[in-house]
Amino acid sequence: MKKATKASIASVLLLAMTTVGLTGCASETPTGTDEKITLTFGDWGDMGFKELFEEYHELNPNITIVEKSSEYNKHHEGLLTALASGKGNDINGVEGSWMPYFVQYPDKFLDFGTEKQADYLDWRWNPAVATDGTVLGLPTDVGGMAVAYRTDLFEAAGLPSDPESVSALWAGGWEDYLAVAKQYTEKTGKKFADSTQSVHGGIVAQEPEQYYSASGEFVYETNPNVKKAWKIATDIAPYAGSAAVFSAEWNAAITDGNAAAVLAPAWMLTMIKGVAPDLAGKWNVASVPGGAGNWGGSWVTVSKSSKHPEEAKAFVEWLLAPEQQKKIFLTKGNFPSAVAALNDEAVTSYKDEYFQSAPVGLIYSSAVSSLKPAILGPKSASIQTSFNNATTAVAQGTKSADEAWADALAEIAKNVK
Repeated sequence: MKKATKASIASVLLLAMTTVGLTGCASETPTGTDEKITLTFGDWGDMGFKELFEEYHELNPNITIVEKSSEYNKHHEGLLTALASGKGNDINGVEGSWMPYFVQYPDKFLDFGTEKQADYLDWRWNPAVATDGTVLGLPTDVGGMAVAYRTDLFEAAGLPSDPESVSALWAGGWEDYLAVAKQYTEKTGKKFADSTQSVHGGIVAQEPEQYYSASGEFVYETNPNVKKAWKIATDIAPYAGSAAVFSAEWNAAITDGNAAAVLAPAWMLTMIKGVAPDLAGKWNVASVPGGAGNWGGSWVTVSKSSKHPEEAKAFVEWLLAPEQQKKIFLTKGNFPSAVAALNDEAVTSYKDEYFQSAPVGLIYSSAVSSLKPAILGPKSASIQTSFNNATTAVAQGTKSADEAWADALAEIAKNVK
């Protein structure tokens, strides 16, 4: 078992779930001037905010939010350099597995303080708090986990299509899911799962201990659940796509019917709707094999170098207040991390017409109630990237599963030094 560095141990985040109180909503814009201000917002994919950028401008005509979107890895890998140069975006999204890395550099981020802390789940708030007490950002959503699937493609393959029957197909766990994938591809000649990467990441996310132990040791090589995720992801490779989630290739697989099933935290429903609006009514949502998990959930941060830090902070506080988080879920699908929003009856009872009126509010609120907090560390995202690339090599047929595993471990060992 390889021991993490002292700095890494200090930065490992053991997320603890607790009950928090309900407090108020939006902040007010601290601009008492008519100065025209443009705030840039760096993100990837569809975080579900675009319409709210416009709404905020209507409320504050002197402030315009401009989205600067890039590929997921490029955004995160280039963020620290951009922050250090003082030439980055005013505001940036940070995905969950990356926050333990960025929280090591609190001097690059505006401190949000603790005023809004009670608005959010503790286990979604805490990872953005640096050792010096700086609060790097506010939490966006909670991942949860389900399976989104194409009912028309299931029916064409001779499979049941109602959620209860589909859930029963893999009630025995991931081996059942693998068997359905094989059956589907042999029948149709098309891929069943969207990506080996999403299968691997989703299974890893079902256990609290992932690549770090609670004591700060690296366990990516020995953790039984990581090994299980690797085996399922590589065994499903003949029946799955190889593209990275958020990529143009992944988008194409969703739209052209080369992905019949997608592991779906709540934000994934937002992605599917955004990528394939014309497929409304052809998707539904079933339970996930292997039990609950939390894949994803992000934060929104403000750069210390922003020329308009207070205006940026006020916008983020408004954007992620309970009222807006409720609106984002009801219109996009991202499940709230704000306590008042996630407990709102309009959220828990919500049915999504795009997904054949699936009771997504009930599905994800039930998942959140049973979640166990994950143990993340500064290299969690880097380790996941290495495994992602390795499963892709298997899916593309350039490496065997054993070769890809050995290469991934070698790459990770080099990167975690």
